[in-house]
Amino acid sequence: MNFLRNLAVALALTAAIPAPALAQTRPAQNAPIAADVVIAVNGLVCDFCAQAIDRSFRRRAEVNNVQVDLTAKLVSVDFKPSQNLTDDVLRDIITRAGYTVTTIRRTATP
Repeated sequence: MNFLRNLAVALALTAAIPAPALAQTRPAQNAPIAADVVIAVNGLVCDFCAQAIDRSFRRRAEVNNVQVDLTAKLVSVDFKPSQNLTDDVLRDIITRAGYTVTTIRRTATP
């Protein structure tokens, strides 16, 4: 009986503690980058997702900059001059990070 009473008190106290706002889990994005390719990704839901994809692209020598937009579920990639990655390689990077590509849109000519 004491266990149930203690559990009820613990639950009541926990409910009184406000949860942090979800908007605070990821700092505000910097200005948009001039992306050569924009990839729509299924499964982007948290800062951990964004960091995993960001790291995966920054490891590539061809990539100048990358930006992950969790709200729009988009990954924007800017390549170094005269560099590029094929759609198959882009899809492979996202897949290996654990996510699914829905579309790849080239914004600059390769």
